[in-house]
This record gives sequence, C-alpha cells and structure tokens, in this order.
Amino acid sequence: MSEKRQFFGTDGVRAVANRHPMTPEFVMRLAQAAAVVLGGKPEGGERPKVVLGRDTRASGEMLESALAAGLNSAGVDVILAGQLPTPAVAMLSAQLGANFGV
Repeated sequence: MSEKRQFFGTDGVRAVANRHPMTPEFVMRLAQAAAVVLGGKPEGGERPKVVLGRDTRASGEMLESALAAGLNSAGVDVILAGQLPTPAVAMLSAQLGANFGV
C-alpha cells in the first residue's frame, strides 16, 4: 500500500486517536494539506471557510482543536459546528457557502 493511501479508507481517515499516526500533530498537518487542496481561492480574495463538526467520541474535542489549528494556520476560517451528524455538516457547508466541511 502506498504511503499516501495508508491513512485513508472509504469513509475518510481512520486510525486510533492519539496514537501513531493519529496524533494531534499529524491531524494538524493533515488539516494544513486539506486547506491547500480544498480551500482554493474564493472569489474576491476572501479567505476560504470550512464547517467543522465532530462526533460524540472522547477524542472529538482533541481532533477538532487540531483540525481547527491546522486549517487556521493555513489561512482558512473555521466555523465550529459542535456535535453533528455528517449529513448536517454537508448541509451547513452548502447553506453557509463554505468551501468544504469536515
């Protein structure tokens, strides 16, 4: 399996939180990469924006913080949506004109 694909499954990135490789540092770097690939350059020179939701697992707040830090450091405005089901993140992203949702 290629190194680039080892972290991604059919439903996104999968690993045990706070253990190698899914450490806060890794998640922050992954968010920075996502900002570059998915953030793009919105019209009018605005900063890209993302809707960030999380689930109810104990790791949710840690991962949310690491994702938000990585996205912000790469110039993306983050809308923290709190605990939401995945379809709600997609709906909010569309309604709020976000570049993407996580």
